[in-house]
Amino acid sequence: MIVDARRTAISLVAVSRRTRARTGRIAPVALLLLASAFPAAYLAWTVVTHWVNVPHMDQWDISHVFIQHHDGQLSFKNLIAQHNESRKLFPRLIFLGMGLLSGWDVRWEMVLTMVVAGLTSLNLFLLLRRLPCGRWWHFGTYVLLNVVLFSPVQWSNWLWGIQLVVFIPPLMLTTGLLVASSSLPLWGRSVLGSALAFVATFSYANGMILWILLLPLEFLGLHHGRVTSGRSHRWFARLWYGLSAAATIFLYFHDYHQPPGKPPMSLVFSQPVEALRYLLAWAGSPLVPESSTFSQDTRMVVGGAAISLYLAGVGRAVARRSMAPLGAAYPWIVLGLYGLVSGVTTTLGRMGFGLEQAADSRYTTFSIYLLIAIIGLTPATVGYASPRQRILSVLTFAWLVGFVGALAFFHGNALVVSQRAVTGFSTRLQEGRLGLSLHKVFHDEGRLVLLYPNVEFLKVRAVELAAMGLLDTPLPAPGRFWEGRGPHDEGEAAWGTLDVCRVAESGDLLFSGWARDPRRGQPGTNVVLVYTDWRGHSAPFAIRRVMQPRPDVAAFLGDTGATRCGFASHVGAAALPLGKLEVSAWTIDEDSAEAHQLSCPKVVLHLGVW
Repeated sequence: MIVDARRTAISLVAVSRRTRARTGRIAPVALLLLASAFPAAYLAWTVVTHWVNVPHMDQWDISHVFIQHHDGQLSFKNLIAQHNESRKLFPRLIFLGMGLLSGWDVRWEMVLTMVVAGLTSLNLFLLLRRLPCGRWWHFGTYVLLNVVLFSPVQWSNWLWGIQLVVFIPPLMLTTGLLVASSSLPLWGRSVLGSALAFVATFSYANGMILWILLLPLEFLGLHHGRVTSGRSHRWFARLWYGLSAAATIFLYFHDYHQPPGKPPMSLVFSQPVEALRYLLAWAGSPLVPESSTFSQDTRMVVGGAAISLYLAGVGRAVARRSMAPLGAAYPWIVLGLYGLVSGVTTTLGRMGFGLEQAADSRYTTFSIYLLIAIIGLTPATVGYASPRQRILSVLTFAWLVGFVGALAFFHGNALVVSQRAVTGFSTRLQEGRLGLSLHKVFHDEGRLVLLYPNVEFLKVRAVELAAMGLLDTPLPAPGRFWEGRGPHDEGEAAWGTLDVCRVAESGDLLFSGWARDPRRGQPGTNVVLVYTDWRGHSAPFAIRRVMQPRPDVAAFLGDTGATRCGFASHVGAAALPLGKLEVSAWTIDEDSAEAHQLSCPKVVLHLGVW
């Protein structure tokens, strides 16, 4: 009995030690996994709290696919039609399908954009797992990759549904790199690689690069430690890949034309120094974005450092005498080439717009791949170093610490700048949505141009889409919504009040108040001011968004949802006729297009009459 009890006690102690050891190993890994997920979670929170369901700029051009589909005139030629420099065949199919399912809620496109970025992140992790280094390297590197991949510096791409197009080629590229390093036979890798390159080509212009980047290594005489296919299979693979590439390029450039308003590519050759400056600024934009507190020169220095570090990493991988280090580094070399070649093509097509344009947020989705390549090349080269080389490589360790420190410093500053840009962009879209939703009631060209420069086209297209149920912005009828309605119809002060409405010494009309939707317990979205002159003629003369903080109203109503239900603004005297005017305020429900008058004492103004 005593012996059995002793054995049981020893077994329990052993199990306890193993459990503690296992927990000690799992806890750090779990912490790293949470850290790697945090950038994506933070980005999702940023997008969801700032997205606006309204089409913007190029989305109105793409919207013709809905018209053609509705009229039964949609053809392959329409789907493959050129838009700027790209032929967006696959994005058009995606936008059409999602638009018909959602009533063209462009937020669906933003969600899909984040999903595509998430799949790209998964591909990067799978590429990392193939490196001959420990899991600490894998997860630590993956955290840094996600910090860059989900960076808010790409704010215009995250908040603009059509920019899904710029995330498709990187997904195809990373998937293709996984296929290229798989155990599939050469013909299988060639077929899949050509399919991925085809999708990338007809999603965005720089997707064409993938025909070179996904070229099977056997075509270059590099076998990457794999048993090669038979001679007939090699010929089939080469023939398939070559014919597919040639047919795709021919189809792409058939009836291709230079988009109007684009600067000539010859500027790069006539102004090589400016072209180099543009490329360096483009490469530095992920860490020194537009509107950054750092100077343009700092951006170019950072870009030059990024390119130099990438080339140094490539040189270190190539300098190894064995094929194993080069094979491990190959995917990261290709990712860096994708970023660098994208920068060169952007310089060719956009340099004429000026140096500041190189830091445009839309381009950072490509330039980040230089940073991603640098991060991935580090474990790819260190993993094959001998123990003696690792110990002696003090400079490598110092460089790694310095790189992570510089990345944290510049990325932290970029986060602050990007958050301001996100708020500004969201505000502009909200103002544009307000102008669009009420354009039949009040023509506000200043708001409409925020959505599209050709205001007349915008209004016509909005009416067409609304008639098909494909615009989630109900358009009130152009009638006199203020007639026959008043606050007594909905309950005194139920929808809000016009607290102040007076003429300032400058002659401007000052007004403020609050508006809320009592049915939903939410702030109103807009306020419309209407005047009635001495002849009985009435007309709206101002619209404003409801967004000002009014904690006093929230406390009075006992409703925390009314915290930001205030409005306060002014209108120039030129917007109003002279004489005696009676002013009323209204809020229009954007979901139902119904108008509700705000409660207020009778406001009578005398403009120009004393």
